[in-house]
Amino acid sequence: MKKKYYLMALAGLMMASCSEDNDPFPGGGGDHLAVSRQLTFVFPGTAQGVVPYSATASEAENELKTLDIYVFGEDSLSAASPKPMVLEEIFRSGEGYELIPNASKYTANISVPAGNNKAFFFVANGREHLSLDSLVLHETDTTLFKAKMSNTLKGHIACPMLMSGQKNLPDVASAITDAAGNGIDVDLERRMARFDIRNNSETSRFVIQTVVLDNVPANVPLFPIDGYEAPLLEGKMPVIDFTALANSNAGETNSVFYLYPTAKTDGTGLSLSLAGKDLVTNAAQVLPVTFKNYTAAAEGDPFISIEANNRYLVMVEDMGFGELTATLTVKEWVSGDTVNVNTGDGTIKLSADEDFATIFADNTLSVDAEPTLTDSVTINVAADGEWKLVVDEAAKDWIGVSEIPSGEVQKAFKVTTLLPNPSSKEARQGVVMVQNVRRPSIRQPLIVKQAAQDEATGRYLDLSGAAVAGNLLSFSGEKTDSINVSVAAPEGTTWTATKTASADWFTFGKEATGLRDAAGDGSNFEGRNSAVFSIVPEANATENERVDTVTITIAQGGAFETDLVQKLVVRQAARNLGSIQVACIGLSKGNVNIPADGFADKTIAEHDGERQVKVKATTAWEVKIEDGDTWLSLVQVDGSDYTYDDKGVFNGYFMLKAEAQTAGAGVRSAKVTIVNTIDEKIFQTITFSQAEGPANE
Repeated sequence: MKKKYYLMALAGLMMASCSEDNDPFPGGGGDHLAVSRQLTFVFPGTAQGVVPYSATASEAENELKTLDIYVFGEDSLSAASPKPMVLEEIFRSGEGYELIPNASKYTANISVPAGNNKAFFFVANGREHLSLDSLVLHETDTTLFKAKMSNTLKGHIACPMLMSGQKNLPDVASAITDAAGNGIDVDLERRMARFDIRNNSETSRFVIQTVVLDNVPANVPLFPIDGYEAPLLEGKMPVIDFTALANSNAGETNSVFYLYPTAKTDGTGLSLSLAGKDLVTNAAQVLPVTFKNYTAAAEGDPFISIEANNRYLVMVEDMGFGELTATLTVKEWVSGDTVNVNTGDGTIKLSADEDFATIFADNTLSVDAEPTLTDSVTINVAADGEWKLVVDEAAKDWIGVSEIPSGEVQKAFKVTTLLPNPSSKEARQGVVMVQNVRRPSIRQPLIVKQAAQDEATGRYLDLSGAAVAGNLLSFSGEKTDSINVSVAAPEGTTWTATKTASADWFTFGKEATGLRDAAGDGSNFEGRNSAVFSIVPEANATENERVDTVTITIAQGGAFETDLVQKLVVRQAARNLGSIQVACIGLSKGNVNIPADGFADKTIAEHDGERQVKVKATTAWEVKIEDGDTWLSLVQVDGSDYTYDDKGVFNGYFMLKAEAQTAGAGVRSAKVTIVNTIDEKIFQTITFSQAEGPANE
């Protein structure tokens, strides 16, 4: 049985009376609203765990950008019973094998030794999560592995989604495929929940402008752990500009935000608020949403849990209470494992000389905030086969390694840090992977962890701001007002902020404080001590996001041999295709009833007997009529708001004409859909139902 959870927050908004003569857009009719209405939120969640794929999940939420397969086998040297399962190999898509599309699924072909107990753990889109860098071949067991955690959040969760799954195969030789040779199905579950919001401002009389989240779950186990309680981040996340999302305030807006699972919804931790405007009084309004399960209140369990892999819907109700049964789904896929036993590649083990014992432990090399430069650390490699070094792309600018001569089995390599850590708030780390050349799945990571700067004696550049999360500044495609970025630097420090040469879509704002426009054209600023600069973007008119970088530098000097470099990634979403809102006389809950003899409207000169439908839209739209070809027709109207090819441009209107019913004819209906010309998922539908014709004489 599906569980249904209800989240209700009664916001006591008093709705003024509104008759059919009150038009949401001047000149037309609108829905009838009752007097003294309550605005009610209903928050149902269904489909616990993995459910069949449906269009509810977007392509981005189903994407397998990367898929890593961790293979565990019995520790043959252990005297314990049962023997512990330890990590044997890691297969990484794009490096050790390829994910092969197969209809709506993917196939992964890997090669593992047959005949012994195996456990396979699957982590999708998880390579940036640092806990996975500390795995050690033939030492990390399944208990330690399943306790690995995601990174602590610095901003909102984004696609691609972190997913995980597990498959135990007691006998690989016999269980690697089924009788038909089709491979083994693996279910992946997302490790977060999705939240959608439904609001139709034309009938709720409330416009949501921003979504505010406070004390959200900080991280999540990569695999479910019974009884785990997520720690909460203290303070608010960056606000979400709800008006910039597709279909905002005009129906259901999907994927507004994601949350890691938590049971702490008792009103003292996680909080959600919808901030906006009451259209009746035109006053600002903040609506707190309480995570309550009213169906269980009588049993002493009034609060709900946020479960991973579920979809939750917050609804602004028009008429009393309501609920929507909706599911967040995971696309199924197939992992077809092919046995191709290949032994003799051996293992890899890393160590350091005694001189470095204090800074090397558990495959982790801990270094100071300032770069080591020529003072390299030697890492010894115990391996039977040829190996190579692979440095994380994001760490290549500050981690240097010695080159490995081709074809040789070198027994050691040197590691050097090239740049200082620019942060005084947290250490940073990168990974150098020691990888078997012939069998890339046999690999051992070296984690290079660079300490944070000493705020009292070091140099640093710490970034903050209402829209800044870590080193990322994100905003919508429509945003054109300035966004402030605060730079904290030691007293007496001079620094320069420079944007990428190709970043012609944003400028530094002239209202920056404590800064000098070094070039005189707004391309860079010079600052001293702590200061604030602003970024002013242009609206994005394309279907692609834009990403560029602002580089903030403290030049070398004094005891420092290198520049200190901090980077701010500036990301702008693709243009918002917006929403579509419609209004016309007689419209109620998406339906319009028509008399048998057609429309009797007199709204526009020379169009008597036609019904005007007004449209509010952000981008171009068109009109489609279904099941009404013989009696309901679209009347084209002259004017700049409407073109003769049936496509509206932003706000506009169209006219409909209904033929009279013939004697004895029954009730008939037609659907009129106003749909975005670029994204057909943005639409509004009105059903016109015409009364039956007069009785036959």
